[in-house]
Amino acid sequence: LRSDKKLQMLTAQNISTPSYYTAEMLDFAKAMEVNSTLATLDLRGNALHGGIVGRLRRTMEEKRSVLPLPFDSKICFLMCNRRMPYHLQLPEVAQVCEVSRMFIGGSYSPLFMIFQFCGQPRLLQLDDEQMDPGPSETD
Repeated sequence: LRSDKKLQMLTAQNISTPSYYTAEMLDFAKAMEVNSTLATLDLRGNALHGGIVGRLRRTMEEKRSVLPLPFDSKICFLMCNRRMPYHLQLPEVAQVCEVSRMFIGGSYSPLFMIFQFCGQPRLLQLDDEQMDPGPSETD
């Protein structure tokens, strides 16, 4: 999960995950934090520790609830935009040396807003009893 750049959906139903806190499940939850392509994670039918559920929920629903439009799709969109007749082209964001300034000046660009709108929402599927926040990681 840390290095996979293509996986968008992972279904792991009824795979007998341990209900106690293990190093492997913690490593899985940490890998989810850095993964930037997985949109759907289905763990229904598994007994998961509350601490692991909490980490997964924070990652999938709070920290990174929407995945950005893939880079190759952005390039394709920009190339198509440039091939349009000049009067039909959307204005591109001016090049900015400092990334933090791009969000200030570029936020009014139609292309920037389109790329934000095209982001894919993440979905974490758990059993109903796991949807409520469980015990902390130290239990």
